[in-house]
Amino acid sequence: MENQYATVVLRKNTKSKTTMSSQAIRNGQRTGTVETQATYGGASNNKGGCKNAAKLDDNEQADFKQVTVTLEFKIALQKARQAKGWNQKELAQKINVKPTVINDYEAGRATPDNGIISKLNRILNVKLPKCPKKKKVKD
Repeated sequence: MENQYATVVLRKNTKSKTTMSSQAIRNGQRTGTVETQATYGGASNNKGGCKNAAKLDDNEQADFKQVTVTLEFKIALQKARQAKGWNQKELAQKINVKPTVINDYEAGRATPDNGIISKLNRILNVKLPKCPKKKKVKD
């Protein structure tokens, strides 16, 4: 019986990528055989800048402040949790989130998530205070 399978050896290509000279690139662009695309900071467009540069320029005067939970919300959440006799980890397990989420809410570091807040309201049987919406802060 003859061996019908050929031996194949796979090797990593250790050769560096071939680079074209700038003259060869220009000649290729003229003839249409080479196409180049400039990228700047991950964005690629004809201007070589950010795709949303116009939007950024329009909002140049306004600074955006990260909205976090209020002091009133933090205290209400802590009191409601402690009234049930739960620690942060137990509360997090009951609403199926990571314990760091509860910790961030009680420390005032988190951005409000309406879904999580409604779960907290249901499981704790309380009505937590509303959190403010994102606002532009003008200088």
